[in-house]
Amino acid sequence: MRNYFGSVHLIIKNCSVSFCYFIVEHLKLNKVQLALFIQNVEFQKPNLSNYMIVSTFIYLFFIILSSSDHQNSTEIKDLYNTGEISKGVVLIDGETDPHYKLIKSSDNGYPGPDCKVSLSNGFPMDRWVPNSNRSKWIAPRTDAFKFNEPGIYVYRTEFDLSEFESENIVISGVWSTDNNGVDILINGNSTGFATPIEAYYGMFPFEIKNGFVKGINTLDFLVYNISAPTGLRVELQGRGVKKIITSR
Repeated sequence: MRNYFGSVHLIIKNCSVSFCYFIVEHLKLNKVQLALFIQNVEFQKPNLSNYMIVSTFIYLFFIILSSSDHQNSTEIKDLYNTGEISKGVVLIDGETDPHYKLIKSSDNGYPGPDCKVSLSNGFPMDRWVPNSNRSKWIAPRTDAFKFNEPGIYVYRTEFDLSEFESENIVISGVWSTDNNGVDILINGNSTGFATPIEAYYGMFPFEIKNGFVKGINTLDFLVYNISAPTGLRVELQGRGVKKIITSR
């Protein structure tokens, strides 16, 4: 298995993004294989080439996944990546993310609820997966290099399913944390997804298929900070079947 994924990584490393798309589509990797692929890439050293390759790979994977598995579904419009002001448009460094709230903080100096877009240059961005034109890191403070207190930080985003059948919803994406991601909660219930202590070198997949309710739903990302900087990075999308409204 390790040799297989090593070969995939070698191919992706030496080809263009468009050819990456071709490879991912025709390999037909499922989500278990993708997780194994991620585990077999070395994230222990800050290697820009590695985590940019993997981030691109994962992003393309979910594009393909959504286009092939959900052809009869509709996008949930009010789900946003961290650091995204509108679909495909990111915030400027230092701005407040309007779609995510810090509902629990272990730092009395930065209690929330504002989540700030982290600075794109310098420490800790030289270790974190770099901010991009798709998403950015958010944190209790924009100058993350000045550190936050150890403990749990909970970031929340909300979305409305009033027009959807709640039993047919799928939210999939990738996330990264500093330090480890403890869990993702859907409406207060655990999904079991977590990230390792040095998760900030890469992006890790998640998929949520149950636990949704009619109307407003909450998605909470729990992050534990051991020391120094802390932050959250999320890229996600949701799809579902819209309710059929019949006239009498």
